Amino acid sequence: MTAPGSAGLERATCHQLRHTCFTRLREAGMALEAIQAQAGHASIDSTRIYLHLANDWLATEYLRAAEAIEAQVVASGDADEK
Repeated sequence: MTAPGSAGLERATCHQLRHTCFTRLREAGMALEAIQAQAGHASIDSTRIYLHLANDWLATEYLRAAEAIEAQVVASGDADEK
């Protein structure tokens, strides 16, 4: 039995696993530049091709950023009132 087969991934290729690895690293919060270095890509555009980000992850990232911006606006408004 092959290593992918023993892991239940009979049809997974090394290239597919590479895509999965880089996608999961990005979803875990690793900087795109760090993934680029790990992948050995000369261009960040090559790294972006490898990422297959889930819509729910993208939505979560958007909401996180929107909440951070809102907190800055509120804090700025509080400072203006003093």
